[in-house]
Amino acid sequence: MLSRIFSGYSHGLAYFSMLSSTVLDSFPFSVNFAMDEGPITTVSSNVLVRKGQLIPSVKVLSFYQTNSFKMEAFYAIQSELPPGAPLKISCYQVNY
Repeated sequence: MLSRIFSGYSHGLAYFSMLSSTVLDSFPFSVNFAMDEGPITTVSSNVLVRKGQLIPSVKVLSFYQTNSFKMEAFYAIQSELPPGAPLKISCYQVNY
């Protein structure tokens, strides 16, 4: 919850008024993940986290691996990014 404070001056007296409001935050860009075999997809989309999805949110990824693997996070839709911005967010190596 965020409160905004307004102040004013009337007839020689100062006054303050507070209005309550709620702030909702969201992902500014679509994000996806890939493993060694390729992108991780859902039945309905190639994007796991859509632009505009509210934060906080939870996505549970379950996969079975018997060997070490590499996982990469990247922006899924280049046209949503500022010109020249890289698609890659980060890369993770999981070792067994």
